[in-house]
Amino acid sequence: MSKETKKPAGRGSLWRLSLGGFSILIVVALVACLVFFRLPSFMVDKTDATSTKTHEVSQRTITSYCPARMSLDDAEKVGDEQFRASEGDLAASAMMGSFGSVLTSRISPMGEGQSKTLSDPDPLDGEKAMVGSHDVGSEALTFTSNLYKVESGAGSTASMVSWATEGDFKGVQGLRCPDAAMESSFLLPTTRQGWTQHLVAYNPSSKATKVTISIHGSASGSRMNLANGSMMTVAPGGHASFNLSAAAPDQDGIYVTATSSQAPVALMVTISAMSGLESRGSDYATALEAASRDLIIPGVRGADKVLLLARSEKNASLKLTWLDGQGGQGSDDRKLEAGRTAAIDLGEVPEGKTALRITADEPINAVVKIQGDSEKDQSDFAILNPGEAAVSGAVTVPENTKGRLTLVNGSQKQTSVSLTGFDKTGKKTGHREVVLDPSKAEEFAPEDLGADTTAVRMDEAEQVIWNARIEVDKVREAGLVGLASVMPTALLPRTAVIHAGPDSAILP
Repeated sequence: MSKETKKPAGRGSLWRLSLGGFSILIVVALVACLVFFRLPSFMVDKTDATSTKTHEVSQRTITSYCPARMSLDDAEKVGDEQFRASEGDLAASAMMGSFGSVLTSRISPMGEGQSKTLSDPDPLDGEKAMVGSHDVGSEALTFTSNLYKVESGAGSTASMVSWATEGDFKGVQGLRCPDAAMESSFLLPTTRQGWTQHLVAYNPSSKATKVTISIHGSASGSRMNLANGSMMTVAPGGHASFNLSAAAPDQDGIYVTATSSQAPVALMVTISAMSGLESRGSDYATALEAASRDLIIPGVRGADKVLLLARSEKNASLKLTWLDGQGGQGSDDRKLEAGRTAAIDLGEVPEGKTALRITADEPINAVVKIQGDSEKDQSDFAILNPGEAAVSGAVTVPENTKGRLTLVNGSQKQTSVSLTGFDKTGKKTGHREVVLDPSKAEEFAPEDLGADTTAVRMDEAEQVIWNARIEVDKVREAGLVGLASVMPTALLPRTAVIHAGPDSAILP
């Protein structure tokens, strides 16, 4: 008979309890170490959780916005016919061009009109250019180009010119069609009686945005309290306008900054002047580039009456020099008071001069208003912005108009540029190498590159400022004066910097 051996009761349970308690002590100790002691750096993953990361992205889709032609408010169309404001025979045309590594380009009305796709008429010529035109009526136009490669020499430009020989818009109006931006600034002429200025905004996005307007006038350097509020709402895919003359009346000049809250908007300003029942001119104003100590404004002519509009954040001293093919001749010194918009009468442009150079001891913004008078008691004016040098750029001249190019070498050494012309279908019309001496200005007609040239691309031009002065034969043949100018667009990679970082306001 076997004898049964019995194990002491509870020995396994005690062992398991001891092991569990020991494990808990180890976990508690490890947690305490993590809480109270810093781990060696080699044991910690590197992180930028407390810093901001910056990414640069390239823009492959470029869109420009050409406004509808100028029109009168309904309130201006009432009353006796002989005293009623009239748009007369106002007509308008836009010319678009894309160059370089462009996959597609399309002109589209911002309404119910038919879109037009551009094509390269000669893919084997190595120029890669697409050019097209469109009549402009009561609808704005968009010009969209898609790049397959982001590089210097690739991009697009668009311009619009309108003209009339009758009505309240007699003369010529022109602009380079702007891109959309979150913020834009303008220097504008007087808001006194007879002058009407409207800030026009086009919103291409699918969401509404509010545009906040701030104005600094000529009376003081302080920001003005606006008479009609300081904000306008722009519907998605729509447009809106803001009456600047009513907001800031009785100023000799105004500096306007418009900031969008939700989406980039395309901004421009329409300006018209009347004296009683007589037209005194009209034009578009486009956004300023960054303030600078050295500005060059090409495209002036002898007999132009010039008003300089300028502003600086600080007190500044200016030196003004007229330029021509012989270089700089004559200079004038002026002062700016911090914050105040100055309107300085420079008289007539000296004979033969084609550009104005402004140097300052502080960064400034400046434009000029040029004015001409006809023998028919009619005047016209144009707003000319400073240019910005770029290695590659292009300008277009709309149909039924003529352009004359002014090229200024802003450097202290001789430089050469390459000019290539294209007709309204994008076919190459000619090529020319131009040598420019230091600080000298030269003029050329697009037709110098070949007959029917409506678009010009300039390369190797990192020191050259240029634009196109516009004329319309119909206006000249009617015995009227017509002044307008179109700026080129830089054909350079467009990049945006995106900042990403922690936000303490966002809870996990």
